[in-house]
Amino acid sequence: MSIKIDGSQIVIVGYGRVGTSLYKVLKNYFKNINIIHSYQIEFFEKRKIFKNLIVFLTVKDDFLRNISEKISLLDFKVIDGIAFHTCGALSHNIISPLKEKNFKIASFHPLFTFREKNLPEKIWKHMVIAIEGDKEAVETAFLIAKKFKGSPFKIKESEKELYHAVASLLSQSGYFIYEIVEKTVEGTNFGEIKEVKDSLYNLLLNSLSNSRMKGREYATGPAIRKDLKIIERHLKILEKNPTTKNFYQLLTDFIINENS
Repeated sequence: MSIKIDGSQIVIVGYGRVGTSLYKVLKNYFKNINIIHSYQIEFFEKRKIFKNLIVFLTVKDDFLRNISEKISLLDFKVIDGIAFHTCGALSHNIISPLKEKNFKIASFHPLFTFREKNLPEKIWKHMVIAIEGDKEAVETAFLIAKKFKGSPFKIKESEKELYHAVASLLSQSGYFIYEIVEKTVEGTNFGEIKEVKDSLYNLLLNSLSNSRMKGREYATGPAIRKDLKIIERHLKILEKNPTTKNFYQLLTDFIINENS
């Protein structure tokens, strides 16, 4: 079963955007909470014994294994310990060295783009948290997420990389789709008009909103209509912009195949 989270000591390792934001929200619910840099892990040796210890590793993905191994070699003892990492792509097993210190482990991944450290605490309310790992750690993760009214769900370990891949695709695509368009229209008269640029940006936002709220029947464009002559003309005019042309072709083929 999960450990008693009320009265637990929480230590967040990693002073980046995720760790800082997590600390800001959790300090409202846990009195005994610390956040440390990854090079300050000797913190754990200041107390020889920890009871009901919850550790969040919010360091870069490539450093998770290394920091777990370093902590496992420190001189301290854990009674009823839970450790999480917040990486989206990696399973809980990446921090398995912590099992040597009697930690139950899990991944605790917030589905959110942390663009800066000083985000309002309210972003955590209803935030989706993907959780997988040891049973006790998963149960504890759910209890913690419910504290700030998050929306935790249990994800299969085998599906975690796919989940992160599609999330990354969506989080990156909007900005770079617009950047592709901006670069494509550089040097044109209409590309320098603010109102036109704003309208192009709003086309992107509206299409995303409509796809979520109303479904594909509200989508429009030559690929939806299978207007092959217009598509051919578009591809020809885009020949000077190979990246845009390739992207247009890929998306057009997908739309036509899905609606055939």
